[in-house]
Amino acid sequence: MSEITKILSDNLRRLRRENNLTQSDLAEKVDLSLASIQAYESGRTWPGVDIVRMLAQAFRISEHSLFESGPPEMPPTVGALTEIIKDQEILIEELKSQFKRFEKIPSDILDALLTKTIPGLQLGQLCVFTL
Repeated sequence: MSEITKILSDNLRRLRRENNLTQSDLAEKVDLSLASIQAYESGRTWPGVDIVRMLAQAFRISEHSLFESGPPEMPPTVGALTEIIKDQEILIEELKSQFKRFEKIPSDILDALLTKTIPGLQLGQLCVFTL
């Protein structure tokens, strides 16, 4: 069995178990035969592109994750994204504070630079202009 076949069969088996599915459950979920699922998990048969797509969708992972060794990366949760946004907002406030402390940039221009773009003007140009 090739390395990639072993990775695929191991991932299918692991994902199926993590999702508390029997081979029969998975076969029914992706509309395949039990024999097909057994063959993919044992590495006897290689699934086609369409079947790989169906299996990935069944486990809610990317297709390429089936061929990576180790557990697949899960998409960030809403909570994780909320934390990232909060961190970005804190960073923006810190940058505003630093700019206000060291530069005499009007706050409305500073807000515009940090939250949106001003057509035709970039941060570097403004810093050079204020020096």
